[in-house]
Amino acid sequence: MRSLTLLVALVSLPSSLLAEERAPKWVADLSSNDGQERVGATKAAFDLGERALPALRAAGAKQISPSGPLATGRIDMVYSLIEGLRPNPPHARAGYSANGFGLHVEKKVTREEVVGLGEKHGFKLSSEFRTDSSPSCYVQITSGKSLAEVIRAILLGESRVISVNLNYFEK
Repeated sequence: MRSLTLLVALVSLPSSLLAEERAPKWVADLSSNDGQERVGATKAAFDLGERALPALRAAGAKQISPSGPLATGRIDMVYSLIEGLRPNPPHARAGYSANGFGLHVEKKVTREEVVGLGEKHGFKLSSEFRTDSSPSCYVQITSGKSLAEVIRAILLGESRVISVNLNYFEK
């Protein structure tokens, strides 16, 4: 009877609390080779919102700067989306594009599949697609959605996407 009571108590806990207790697991899963684990870990972090930030920070996550770095791990992107992407400084001579980003996909993903992701999420290819480069391609947002909305939807819903990075410019 006691184990049934414990089971009922666990089932009735909010999923965000369970995600908080399992932080070491989902934080590690953000860089998993398994796409479903990456998506599940991303969902756990977004479900927790700001309560996920200490666990992400403890694992080394950092806010993405408006001026770099070029390569961004999923952990840093998730952290930055939860905390809020920092805007480019006014009149900046360098920063990131608010309407495009780099897409890192698994090696077996095809150009046609990326085009399909773009149709689904509101972006189009803006560079050559290559699975042997990092990122695999750059894309431009075509929908009325914000950069953060599109990136968040991709990280939450596309198991074959490893990560994304911002598209930086210098004037």
